[in-house]
Amino acid sequence: MDMRKMQACTFSLVSHPITNNEFSNKKQKNNLQSDLENSKLYAIAQARYPRIDFEMRNGDVEITISNGEFKSVGYIDILYLFEVNYPEYIDAILSGSQVLNFKTYSDPNCYFVIGIKDKSTGNMIREGMIEISAWQLLFHKSRGVRHIYGFDNYKDFFKLFIHYVGKTSRSTYERLSKGHHARLNILSSEEPINREDLLSEELLILAFEVDAINIVKNPEVYSLDEIKIDDVVDLVERSLISSLMPKYNDVKYKSHGEQFKKNSTLDSCCLTLNDNIQLFTDEAKICGKYDSSGLSDSDFIIIDESGISLTNI
Repeated sequence: MDMRKMQACTFSLVSHPITNNEFSNKKQKNNLQSDLENSKLYAIAQARYPRIDFEMRNGDVEITISNGEFKSVGYIDILYLFEVNYPEYIDAILSGSQVLNFKTYSDPNCYFVIGIKDKSTGNMIREGMIEISAWQLLFHKSRGVRHIYGFDNYKDFFKLFIHYVGKTSRSTYERLSKGHHARLNILSSEEPINREDLLSEELLILAFEVDAINIVKNPEVYSLDEIKIDDVVDLVERSLISSLMPKYNDVKYKSHGEQFKKNSTLDSCCLTLNDNIQLFTDEAKICGKYDSSGLSDSDFIIIDESGISLTNI
């Protein structure tokens, strides 16, 4: 009985795009280690740096994100921010016995200084600062977080120029924090897109996780059996490099599809990007589309014994 398998792969961001400055900040080490723990595929990208400004309007904070080319306006639920960071006080606030107090400022991220006052005495009970970057806001908007409103043109900011694609057997954080030749080479060779920005602000670490299934076709019963597989990071890395041809990847894997000629069961692979972002180089681009189920109908890459092809929808 002849059974053939197609490998269906998808890759998606595990975190917001991380600026080189944020990645190098030792204060962020624990957060980054945790956020990037499940990422073994990464890209070094570049985009205009988005900055935050805000204005108080009828008790709400109107947030404006701009990068010198695009501008987007939206809001964030302050009570939700407080509930996430200080859940032990939320019942008292909702009952009215304690009052939520906050101030905001930006430099260049958005900082919310959130406090609780006793309603009867006016005394401050608790105060803390919450920092949110423009990339974090845009990323959460792209994932449909319901406590972030507006920013309808957020996709304009997610056009990311890819300098390098890589993989690791550890985690993306461990690989890039130990010294990375391509990252250092890019920092010393490239120029900012926006002259008002620093290159270290524009350079981004994109950390991805990969998921895949093998779809097995049995011609006798005309059914599809799905089999989970563990690690297809190498396949996805080679496919992205072959399609996008990033400048700082020395090996381009032009004969990538030849592996399927020797495979008795696996005859092809379909790769999609499960995020509302665009990855591009001077050679090609791939536009993603986010779906919470993981079944994205984005642009796709097909690899089979005839070679590799990128289809833009």
